[in-house]
Amino acid sequence: MVDCVLRERDQTLHLKVGIKGQMPDVVLWCDPERLGQALGNALLNASQFSDNGAGISLSVTVDGVFLEMLVSDHGIGVETNELPLMFEPFRKFAPHPWRVESGAGLGLPIARSVAQAHGGMVSADSAGRGQGTCLRFVLPVVVDAVSG
Repeated sequence: MVDCVLRERDQTLHLKVGIKGQMPDVVLWCDPERLGQALGNALLNASQFSDNGAGISLSVTVDGVFLEMLVSDHGIGVETNELPLMFEPFRKFAPHPWRVESGAGLGLPIARSVAQAHGGMVSADSAGRGQGTCLRFVLPVVVDAVSG
């Protein structure tokens, strides 16, 4: 679904994957469907609030015992005082000026619930209106004893 929406809006997903330092093999114990739903919600949110033709970034990094995923856009942004409210169910903010308002306001609350159910967290950051938004997922990983 995410790829269809991005293609329809002529948006590009930039992917960066990295490992910080010397790392043994690690495993993320998760429900892949629910985690995919959480990440998909974040990417759809970035697409909804970005212009047609915009780039959206997904950065995935393993650092120690954590996996960090950053979903960044250069869209309409969020005021600092609204950032904590982004994760409240049914909360909606100003729509993108060229888009019809969509969704029930449940995507990011679901993403946060999924991350928390996996022992992780999600946070949001934005420098304000017109400055884009970054969603940061942090999930615990374990050293893979079988291959390590």
